[in-house]
Amino acid sequence: MISEVARPHHVIDGFVECGMLDAETKQCPDLDKILSTCHRHMSIEEYQLCKSTFTELYHLHQENGHVSDNDYERLGFERDRDISGNETRRSAGISRECMQRAKCLSHKHQRTLREQLRSEITALRMAKQLNIVEKVHSILTLNKMVEDHVNAKIQGRDGDVTLGFQQATIADFWKPTVPQLKAFIRCRLFPTLDGPRVNGYKWIKKDTIESCADPAHDCLLRRAYNKRMLPILLKPPMETQNVLLSDDVHEPLVKEAVVEESDSEED
Repeated sequence: MISEVARPHHVIDGFVECGMLDAETKQCPDLDKILSTCHRHMSIEEYQLCKSTFTELYHLHQENGHVSDNDYERLGFERDRDISGNETRRSAGISRECMQRAKCLSHKHQRTLREQLRSEITALRMAKQLNIVEKVHSILTLNKMVEDHVNAKIQGRDGDVTLGFQQATIADFWKPTVPQLKAFIRCRLFPTLDGPRVNGYKWIKKDTIESCADPAHDCLLRRAYNKRMLPILLKPPMETQNVLLSDDVHEPLVKEAVVEESDSEED
C-alpha cells in the first residue's frame, strides 16, 4: 500500500491540484490554480493586481526569501482578515518565524537575520553576565571595607587577631555606612544576588549605638553584629559561572530581544 501511494503520479497530482505544477508540462506553477485556493471570493481587480505585480513579488522573494505585509500593502493588496473578519497583519520578526508568511527558511538573507538575532542575544547575555559580576564585586568590596574597619578597631585595642570578629563589639560597626553594612550582612546570608528579594528579606534603619544596648532591638547595626561570625556565602565572580550561564539568565534575554523587535516593527 505504501509503495502504491508513493508512486510519482500520485505525488505529482497533489502539486498539480494546488497549482504548484501546471497540468500540461508539470514543470511550472499555475497562477490561476494557486489563486483559486483563496478561501474568499477574489474580485477581478485583485486578480489583475496579482498578475501585474507578480514579477516584483517574485524578485522580492528571490532577494529576501520572504515577502512581508509591508510589501503587499505597498503594492496595493488588501490586508488579510482573521476568522472573525477583522483585519490582521503578520508583523512578526525573525524571532517568531512560525507567525510569518510563507518563506524560504534556507534563504541566505533569512539565515543572516537569524545570525544577527543570535549575536544580539549573545551580546545581551554577556551584558547581563558583566552586570552580575560587577554587582558581586561591589558587594564584596563594601564587605571588605567593613571587615578592615572592624579588624583595625580590634587591633587598636591590642586584641588577639587570631580570634577574629569574636572580639568585636557592636560599637565597632557604627562607622561603616548603611550600604557597607548591608553588603556585610547580605554576603553572609545569601549565596546569590537575588537572595534578599527571593527570601523577602526586609532592610531596616541603622539606628544608634544607644538603642542597640538592648540585644532584642532589631536594627542594621545589631544585625551586622549578630552575623559577624557567619561565613561569606556570596561567591566571587569566577565561582558564579553556574549562575551566570544558567537558563534563568538566558531565557529572559530572548524575550527582551522579541520585545525590542516588536517595538521596532511598530515604529
